[in-house]
Amino acid sequence: MQGLKRQPLKRVKRVAGVGLVVMLALGAARWAWVARSAPPAEAKPAAAWAEPPSRFLSVGGVALHFTEFGPSDGPAVVLVHGLLGSTADFAELAPMLAAAGFHVLAVDRPPFGLSDKRAVAPMTAAAQADLLAAWLDALGLPQAAWLGHSAGGPVVAHLALRYPERASKLILVAPLLGNPAAGPGNPFTSPALPAVAAIVLSALNPVAPWAEAELRAFFTDEQLRQFLDDQLELAQVNEALAVGEARFTRVQGWEAGLRNLGRQILATRDTLQPSQLGELRMPVLLIWGEADRFISPALGRQLVDAIPTARLVAYPNAGHQPWRDVPADFVRQVVDFLK
Repeated sequence: MQGLKRQPLKRVKRVAGVGLVVMLALGAARWAWVARSAPPAEAKPAAAWAEPPSRFLSVGGVALHFTEFGPSDGPAVVLVHGLLGSTADFAELAPMLAAAGFHVLAVDRPPFGLSDKRAVAPMTAAAQADLLAAWLDALGLPQAAWLGHSAGGPVVAHLALRYPERASKLILVAPLLGNPAAGPGNPFTSPALPAVAAIVLSALNPVAPWAEAELRAFFTDEQLRQFLDDQLELAQVNEALAVGEARFTRVQGWEAGLRNLGRQILATRDTLQPSQLGELRMPVLLIWGEADRFISPALGRQLVDAIPTARLVAYPNAGHQPWRDVPADFVRQVVDFLK
């Protein structure tokens, strides 16, 4: 009788063992295929890709890359990009604001662009708010107006809440604030979701060469060009824009940088709630494109209700990067607000 009881248990163990072997074989085959199809591209140190008006500054041991435009004695405006972005996102906007008399600085948030990709670099919103406040100190600038786009929005919002004396005004362009799931539409259809999933999954993969090969297989030039195109409604992705979007994948250590980002995302919960945003006291301009496929414009209406000092501007025919879809209207609105 005891022998009969052992037989089903043996079968379960046998099936489990076969299943494990099959999974390991499939994993090894996937690793081999990815490693063969996505070999490391030619990568260079960040400084090798820097072109005027690029600058680098070490802040607390973290290397930050930024660009600078306009008169140094003009009112300071800092531009902070979103997911997979960089200073290249503002290649057209920064000179236009500088022409209006502003001292414009655009900064690469680690691990993107040419900034630090090591694990020591802060990569979540609250930690980057502290980093950028220290960066402003290092530049000798007592205060600035801050523009945060998409995932850059929480960074500047955290900064304004923690260091209100350092933020004269806020411009939040389709910011990733509040609860996207609370708005209309399905947040799981956002074009950003596959990229976020790829980054987080790479952090969960304990085999670094495999994880980095998976990132190379996903973040191809074509994929990044499509990611940028999805953010635009009227503007077109030309070769210069496509090169700027993919530049971070030519920097040494970019794969490790994305894995570090994934780890910090998994380890940190610093989502700002609308009730916290209600504590902002400086003037706030919310800007949205009504055709935004990444973050629902309905969130803008929620945020303007939550922030007493905020007003909302929406452009009917613009997408997730309205400064490129409707540049003249966008710059006019921003300049009027800043002045």
